Amino acid sequence: TCNSIAVLPPELRRRFQLGTFFFDIPSKEENEMIWNMYKNKYNLTSQEIPSSIGWTGAEIESCSRMAAEFDMSLVEASQYIVPIAKSAPEIVDSLRQQASGKFLNASNSGVYEYYPLETISSPRSRGTFQKLKRKVGDE
Repeated sequence: TCNSIAVLPPELRRRFQLGTFFFDIPSKEENEMIWNMYKNKYNLTSQEIPSSIGWTGAEIESCSRMAAEFDMSLVEASQYIVPIAKSAPEIVDSLRQQASGKFLNASNSGVYEYYPLETISSPRSRGTFQKLKRKVGDE
């Protein structure tokens, strides 16, 4: 895998004989499947899935791992996640635009086509760092 294929020389890229796939920000359905996978892995199956529009699979896993390790709910753990699509939207959008028409779509058949992401917003409550600090200090 590679976050920026442009840095790979063409002689290496030509070795990808089965195609080069672009993995976009997960769709709502993909997002739910990823949550279910990590809820099972971290034994959080009874917990509510927090709002996670624009989250990557790695961010969903981080949230799940944090909830399990610090004995908190997924909703509470989600307060400590800032998705890359929100913290660096220009970079994410640039990568998505660069991939358009050049790579296969990992989610659907055919070539990846760029479309603008919806505005990503998730309200954050105050004092969440203090809550995490207390939980870590209790162990």
